[in-house]
Amino acid sequence: MPPSARDTTTYSGNRADGDSTNIYGNVYGDVHFPGRTREAGEPATNRQDVKRTSRQPLLTYFFCQSTRPELNNAVSVLRGLVYLLIVQKEELARHVQKRYESVGRLLFEGPNAVYALREILSDILNEPSLPPTCLLVDALDECTSGLSELLYIITDTSLGRHGKVKWLVTSRNVPEIERHLQPDPLGVKVSLEVKASHVSRAVGAFVEYKVRRLVTVQRYDPVLQAEVQQQLRDKAEGTFLWVSLVCKELEKVEYFLTREVLHELLPGLDPLYDRMLAQILTHKNTRTAGYCKEVLQSVTLAFRPQQLSELALSAGLPSDRFGDMQAVTDLIGR
Repeated sequence: MPPSARDTTTYSGNRADGDSTNIYGNVYGDVHFPGRTREAGEPATNRQDVKRTSRQPLLTYFFCQSTRPELNNAVSVLRGLVYLLIVQKEELARHVQKRYESVGRLLFEGPNAVYALREILSDILNEPSLPPTCLLVDALDECTSGLSELLYIITDTSLGRHGKVKWLVTSRNVPEIERHLQPDPLGVKVSLEVKASHVSRAVGAFVEYKVRRLVTVQRYDPVLQAEVQQQLRDKAEGTFLWVSLVCKELEKVEYFLTREVLHELLPGLDPLYDRMLAQILTHKNTRTAGYCKEVLQSVTLAFRPQQLSELALSAGLPSDRFGDMQAVTDLIGR
């Protein structure tokens, strides 16, 4: 493909949890994708939000999560990407329909599902009427089943031959993923660890958003608002998770203690986790503290992530108090 049609950009930096991350992008052309940020807890798709006119750019995305079976495999990734494309441009559904009429649900199940979905995605991305399109896959390293097949699909240059497709993939530093997604001779590599300003600006915007929420809940005056915002910026160290956890704690703090708590908080996740653990162990209700310790022990010793119902049983929580899953949710949310 000519240089003007295909460029590859690679970014490396840090995840929200502080781990090193690479962001890989196969960029086809110059595409602008307007939209809004989805809040935590909001459904991944909303038909009213993602509807597009015929030539508006399309954005489809999937967030992998190794602890959830429905989010940690290549078939789920491809199904999610295809689904969001069809929601935005319903005429693309014919590429699924013609195959579904032949084999039914087997199209999405079994060992051949990933290959069938690859063909569907190929047909969609090579659709002549397809507008500029971006496909985002977050936490690719948490795809624990079918990763090799998914990497092959992402790097397959026959997908999106019309020069209107952009792939953006994030991942921890995993050798297999790095080998597949290294920039080609036409590509450019940019390190977010070197260009820290990219991360700093993003974290700064996140801080502003979270502080606006705190102002609504805690009624900060302008002076305290500015102080909280500056402290969060100074101590965040490029870590979204730190900002999120601190703001969650500040929502529970009495107004007059805000400055004291904020100044006591140290930069970095380890000191924050130490503080949170100390708060659990010194909880004024010794029975609640005991339940929390049982939960932590169970999670630490378990061979795999647990459902809430399993956690209540494995931690030995009394059924008369924690028979309702909301009670378990409240306990682990402390």
